[in-house]
Amino acid sequence: FLRDGSGRLVFANAPYHDLARALGRKTSESQPAELIDPGLLQRNQAVPGDARKPQATTVTLGELGEFDVVDFAVNGGSAGYLHPRTDPAARDNGLHHLSTIIEALASPIAIFNANRELVQFNRAYRDLWQLDANWLRLGLDERAILDKLRTEGKLPNEPDYQGWRTRHLSSYQLRGPRELEPWHLPDGRTVQVIAAPAGPKGGVIYVFEDITDQLNLKSQHQAVLDVQRSTLNALSEAVAVFGTNGRLTLSNPKLSTLWKLPTNLLETNPHI
Repeated sequence: FLRDGSGRLVFANAPYHDLARALGRKTSESQPAELIDPGLLQRNQAVPGDARKPQATTVTLGELGEFDVVDFAVNGGSAGYLHPRTDPAARDNGLHHLSTIIEALASPIAIFNANRELVQFNRAYRDLWQLDANWLRLGLDERAILDKLRTEGKLPNEPDYQGWRTRHLSSYQLRGPRELEPWHLPDGRTVQVIAAPAGPKGGVIYVFEDITDQLNLKSQHQAVLDVQRSTLNALSEAVAVFGTNGRLTLSNPKLSTLWKLPTNLLETNPHI
């Protein structure tokens, strides 16, 4: 962050804004949120040849824990940065240290804390929903994200959207991983959603998978089997088709009649 000669906050970088939003503060490039009491910092008004060392102090920022604040003089004012004293692995329900791994995964992943605030997500999640990188930020309420997706026509066409959203948000009460109902999206895609508890402090982890191609292949395979079965049923000869594992995959009614094999037995795909 950067302050002018009067101590007014005039600039903050993206991680600073993310930190502010995680604390529920309203912040923007033109008006960064003030996270630190300026009175706690010793102001170093820069002068030519000023060799005074940076000043450091410690502040507590809510549930995010303690931060070292380093403040140093620059021409016309001062600058500084915050460094977390709390072990990052102990924050965000113990999931902060997974950020690098999550980002490397191809599967879209999003993690929300017990307050439904976004604490982790990867590029694949943002790309899946085609969300603006300047809009999707840590600290966003999941309800706000869902509402935006709904407005942009990216969620399933549910007549009772509020009821659907309420059922979806019941994932925060899960005690173990669960595969939710697939989302059939307006653009023709089908997305499988897996939800799991984020940690002992609550929250939820979502893993998304686009299963559109899998469903198409399954549908095509079933269509081929239906054609084959119709063809076999029209034959007067008894026919049995076995797979490479030795199990029956297709048969016709004549096979059951000829060998007096119960139909319900043949439907269990018995071994040859």
